[in-house]
Amino acid sequence: MPSIIVTKSDGTTDVTYDFQQQQGSNIRVYGNAASGLVEPETLRIQHVLRPPNAKGTDRHNIVFTKSVVEDATNNFLQLSCSLQISVPRSSEITLAMLKDMIAQLTSYISRTATVTSIFNGATPETDCNVTGPFNPSLA
Repeated sequence: MPSIIVTKSDGTTDVTYDFQQQQGSNIRVYGNAASGLVEPETLRIQHVLRPPNAKGTDRHNIVFTKSVVEDATNNFLQLSCSLQISVPRSSEITLAMLKDMIAQLTSYISRTATVTSIFNGATPETDCNVTGPFNPSLA
């Protein structure tokens, strides 16, 4: 099973998620071996597909998780970030539509001000486009 390589917010550091397990026929779990067993990082990809020729909506879920142990309490904490893609089965829905939505989401979420606002519980309401990769030091 091939690995999945993604880039961190600095725009230069790659993270490799290696295949760990198949859960049924529609869920695959990948892990970042460099994160270790105590504070693991995982990537979970799930597809919920309607039966062939059935009407309805197919769903695709992508979930990144990072676990940490809180220094003060030794409590186990988990940060997660997920994307759910819902695709109604209809000839009116095209791959180009989905690609445009993903591009728009990527553009929106890659803005430093957007991520900082979300982290702080706010919603940016202006054109806060920042070019280049997300840089937390600008927040």
